[in-house]
Amino acid sequence: MSTPSDSNAVEPRYALVASIWALCTVGLLIIIKGYAYWQSGSAAVLATFTDSLTDAAISLMMLVALRYSLRPADRDHRHGHGKMEGIAALFQAAFLAAAGLFLAFESLNRMFEPQTVTAHMTGVVVATVAMVFSAILVAVQRYCLKRAPSLAVEADNAHYSTDIALNGSVIVALLISYYGGPVWVDPACAVLIAAY
Repeated sequence: MSTPSDSNAVEPRYALVASIWALCTVGLLIIIKGYAYWQSGSAAVLATFTDSLTDAAISLMMLVALRYSLRPADRDHRHGHGKMEGIAALFQAAFLAAAGLFLAFESLNRMFEPQTVTAHMTGVVVATVAMVFSAILVAVQRYCLKRAPSLAVEADNAHYSTDIALNGSVIVALLISYYGGPVWVDPACAVLIAAY
């Protein structure tokens, strides 16, 4: 029979579960967002596709960092390898900044050379599916964080929480474009995503 303290015990494997779940989710999102961008040519969809590519690299790096941080203490690391999580979180911030700069450059270029957006509803459906998957991922990460506090998973969770809003902004941009709104709305949305 478990005691209250048993139910609150820290179980590091939950951090790995959250990290693997993130990697699987973002892999699926890359496939569907890549298809949506190929169909629509939308800068807003490109922005969220680029974000997912960045997420994949970050999630893979976080998984490697978590596996390393869970190693037991040894002669060279008397207090364990836990600091690796902090280093991974720092790299995550740097990686996101670089992706944001690339995206801002591409979006500003499209402001001056607008491209026709097609297959609006494909983009809307994909962005909606991405919102649902992101929400599920965030819920899984928060569940795992209660059982295994982790700086790496916490940083990942903060990032994926914003993806829900980002995909919502893509839906708005695509619908404005679909109903005959100004052509600058699509690249402007992408610029906002890059800045955020």
